[in-house]
Amino acid sequence: MSEKKVKEKKDKAKINPIMIMIVLMFILIVGLGAGIGYIIMNQKTPATTSTEKVTGHTELEVPPLTHVIEKDFTVNLTDTDAKRYIKLNITLAFTSTKLVEELEKMDSFIRDTVISVLREKKAADFTSKGTEDLKKEFMARINPYLKDGKISDIYFNDILVQ
Repeated sequence: MSEKKVKEKKDKAKINPIMIMIVLMFILIVGLGAGIGYIIMNQKTPATTSTEKVTGHTELEVPPLTHVIEKDFTVNLTDTDAKRYIKLNITLAFTSTKLVEELEKMDSFIRDTVISVLREKKAADFTSKGTEDLKKEFMARINPYLKDGKISDIYFNDILVQ
């Protein structure tokens, strides 16, 4: 009988490989969960994003819709010391989907307005502050004629002053 007891003890002492795999998987899952929880809890959220500082809008807002004025604007400037011109390409930004169709219909009016504004400018007007003022002037002249929304920003895709 003593041989039977020894054999039983040996069988009990054997480690089952399936049990080892289950324990290891449990430890792995718990460790991953704890790591992910730690990362989520310790993420820092910035007080304000750079976009919010510049535009006053948060990142969670819907990005603006755009309307590209297909043809470049090439206009003589009013400089008297030399013949100068500007070549410019613009994109209009807005948030109302209703404005898409209206802007397409008003393309000629918008082109005429942009050309009229540009013809009054000199080469010295195209500094960084000057271009921001120019964008505001474009919007001030175009927005009153829009019925289905307003232009919220204007992007200069290309600008060349010579």
